[in-house]
Amino acid sequence: ENSIASIRAALALDVDAVEFDVHRTSDGKIVVLHDGTTRRVADRDVRVNETTFKELQSLRLKNGQKIPTFEDVLKLADSKPVYIDIKDDGCAEELLRILAKYPKAKVGFVSARARELEKIRELSPETPTYIYFLKARMIIPRPIKMVRIARQIRATGIAIDKLFLNPITYSLAMRSGLDMYTYSIGTATLARFLNIFYPRINFATGHPERLNKYFKPVS
Repeated sequence: ENSIASIRAALALDVDAVEFDVHRTSDGKIVVLHDGTTRRVADRDVRVNETTFKELQSLRLKNGQKIPTFEDVLKLADSKPVYIDIKDDGCAEELLRILAKYPKAKVGFVSARARELEKIRELSPETPTYIYFLKARMIIPRPIKMVRIARQIRATGIAIDKLFLNPITYSLAMRSGLDMYTYSIGTATLARFLNIFYPRINFATGHPERLNKYFKPVS
């Protein structure tokens, strides 16, 4: 996951966009990795934001590859739309600095870190941003608060765990002009059910081939 091999495979699929995650090393380099540590995916366990980029590059993922940088993935994605989940504080300015070197890139940002998204909209007002709310910080996210925070940071949308999806949040978001997507939807049956009640919502999935049978049938 989040390796060059996995992102290349995802880009080859019939999807509207590809999502990946970024962290900041102790010396300010932006790298692509889901977790805050390398325990699950690499040959050694280190905490990314406490490790220099050089040290991180000495590790090998379980598929034999190195942990990629944000720039590595931008080069690979070219003009294919991507969504970047910001996992650490202090990433926004460096992400936009790198992004400025790739004018063909089509990028949106996602994060539970409101300040990072607010900074991105401040520096790049046209860039899409989506906020989500972690279970650990908000056991039952309150619809009014979710929408209020999204509007305060001028986010373009809300990303919401499928377990938290509800008609009140959806209705408030739509009335406020916010986009919404829900994650992670693993079956076409669930996607079809949700599409009835939330017709303007988008889906994040690890199994696009299943959802495409419903949303993109072969004629």
